[in-house]
Amino acid sequence: MAITVAQMAKLPQSFWREVREDEKGCWIWGGRVRRGYGDYRGQKAYYYSYLCLVGAPSDGLDLHHLCKNMLCVNPLHLREVTPKEHRQYHKTKDLVKKMKEASSNAAFRRYGWRKRPASDLRTPTILVHTNEVSLRLATA
Repeated sequence: MAITVAQMAKLPQSFWREVREDEKGCWIWGGRVRRGYGDYRGQKAYYYSYLCLVGAPSDGLDLHHLCKNMLCVNPLHLREVTPKEHRQYHKTKDLVKKMKEASSNAAFRRYGWRKRPASDLRTPTILVHTNEVSLRLATA
């Protein structure tokens, strides 16, 4: 199965602005991420691309990333599987290792994201004086 340029035109320009291709052929989602998957207008980005380019998956079937990259939205890297098969795929040790790697800081740097900088401020301490409340930052 191949995806033609005419099929790719079905996806809006706002979707393509968030996608870049890597050396493995994955279309990496660079927009909003929720629970490890790309989020496009409240829907999983990989599901949206599959829906537009291939069509809706058969009833009762899940989509599984063959490339094991949760940020990939390339429908050629997705396969329709039963929920039971999907659970079996996710039990492999390789996937557990990949998930841990994806959540590490090194993986975020590799895909172009930065970890949020830790605040230099510590937990504020509130001191109460007669009728005033003053906020003092703990520096110890």
